[in-house]
Amino acid sequence: LPKIKPFYDAQFGSQVGRVLPGDADVQVTAFSNRDTATAYPEDDGRFKIRGLQPGTYTVVFDGKNPYIDTTISNVAITQGRPVTLPTVTLKK
Repeated sequence: LPKIKPFYDAQFGSQVGRVLPGDADVQVTAFSNRDTATAYPEDDGRFKIRGLQPGTYTVVFDGKNPYIDTTISNVAITQGRPVTLPTVTLKK
């Protein structure tokens, strides 16, 4: 079940990035052994995941068929600092 958790940006970390193409209807999920969060990109592909516990995350870009999912591993999240991920382009 989805959960809503209140947070203060200075006490948590965040990830920002962009995923293309827009018609892939991508769901971006960041998870670690302590935390999981999901984002749905804007029409231009930009997304932001806030309120992450500090730690090492795996980020999965899950697009609709026929797009192939992409994963970025070992993303280090630190308190109070946004991490900018490279632009991800899903392939068919």
